[in-house]
Amino acid sequence: MDRTDFVTSNPNVGIQASFLVSLLLVILTMVIAVPVALLIAVMLTEYSRRGSWVAGMISYVLNVLASTPSIIYGLFGLYFFIFLLHMPLSILSGALTLSFLLLPMLVRNLQEAFLSVPNRLRAASLALGVKKTTTTHRVVLAESRPAIVTAVSLAAGRAIGESAPIYLTLGTTVVFPHAGFLSPGAAMSTQILSL
Repeated sequence: MDRTDFVTSNPNVGIQASFLVSLLLVILTMVIAVPVALLIAVMLTEYSRRGSWVAGMISYVLNVLASTPSIIYGLFGLYFFIFLLHMPLSILSGALTLSFLLLPMLVRNLQEAFLSVPNRLRAASLALGVKKTTTTHRVVLAESRPAIVTAVSLAAGRAIGESAPIYLTLGTTVVFPHAGFLSPGAAMSTQILSL
């Protein structure tokens, strides 16, 4: 990790660079976190037995992760992605760290969305001979689509507002992200914090 990647600033670059970095960061974070959260939430609500030890262990881990402060996620991302895996300070390492941070919130919100679908719709679909996977896809996910959009929107808003994990894994360099997801940069929250 080069110190200049972490602290340099270009006074000729305005808010466009940090806006673009923030946009790329949120898009990549959602692309990583939402499918994983959907799989976990579907598994917990539709396929696991009530009271099973696997579901209990996953719920316990999610509760622990939800109560962890964001600076701990930042330190984890700095150590694991930057020092251990030798990734550069980049949008990718920031998005991976934010994905861990958002996962408990997303899973809980998606679980609530799936549990709000009436059981009579599942039973009617299964009674017609439709497979469980098709019922989950065409009935449960379709009926809970507005709640899924709300959960993703809330997670994106939290990703934009977080500064500690972004500061430690993305840096504060105010430059345009010419290298795409592998470029360092300052998100809007970290640029405001550094100013």
